Amino acid sequence: MNINHLSQLSLLFENWVFTLIMVIGASLIPFLTSSITPFTRLLAFISEARNRQILMARISQGSYDKETILQSTQFYISPKCSNIDPAQEEEVRQALMATRESLFEKIDYFIDQGSSKRHLLILADSGTGKTSFVLNYYAYNLRRRKRKASNLFLVYLGFKDADKRLREHENKNETIVLLDALDEDTKASTNHRMRIRELMDICRDYRRVIITCRTQFFPSDEEIPVETGVAYLGPRKAGEKGVYEFWKLYLSPFDDNDINMYLKRRFPLWQQSERNKARELAFQVKALVPVQSSGCANGQMQARSPY
Repeated sequence: MNINHLSQLSLLFENWVFTLIMVIGASLIPFLTSSITPFTRLLAFISEARNRQILMARISQGSYDKETILQSTQFYISPKCSNIDPAQEEEVRQALMATRESLFEKIDYFIDQGSSKRHLLILADSGTGKTSFVLNYYAYNLRRRKRKASNLFLVYLGFKDADKRLREHENKNETIVLLDALDEDTKASTNHRMRIRELMDICRDYRRVIITCRTQFFPSDEEIPVETGVAYLGPRKAGEKGVYEFWKLYLSPFDDNDINMYLKRRFPLWQQSERNKARELAFQVKALVPVQSSGCANGQMQARSPY
């Protein structure tokens, strides 16, 4: 056998090995693909457990009791947001497609980038995950790298001693205060304009202020506050007002990807039939009632969802 024959045999062997590898690889693709979901579920489960542990240790009291924390973190899907009120859009899902952004990333930007904006108002329909967002973002922030984590102070405005807690908190100029549920504040229910001004005055020394509120709490769009009443002391461009204004964001409805992601977390592979039934029902209902992000106060898509 000469050298040419050996080269030809070697080439045939290499081709055969390559073909065998390709066949084996192709046969493994379905297995690898199906393994992604269980692995993702495991990571989500670990993240949820860690968030619950943090919240139980830090703020498990009053309105944020054990049950609320459990429901807010289970199967949680990080919400999207828009600067457009979904209730004002005739075709909600199509109209918001181009403007939907991660709410967590928006808050990171608001906190980290040193923006001239200091006051953020997060609005959403009743039972669509405002408090769930606050709790999960609070836990998420504590899990960020140390140099990126912010000093967050969470206050539920339904507490009678909310004002006292806000006044007595130390290191205000280094703290981001999260004021949850303006619509459950008894003073705001009586006179929301006066109450917002009062809260902004109490919080004037905080580094940033974030407020969550039910959109329907305000009788009309014109009633949603624009100015905070807090004087802007830095240099201003021509035409800029002398007071800080609210930056407004709205929680967006779930899109198809959000729905599918939730269903994969809610129903494991061995409950594929239940998942398929839920998906079919979801897409039947979504044309009638928009599925809201992180639904209810528990992140389980209940209030306006088919589940």
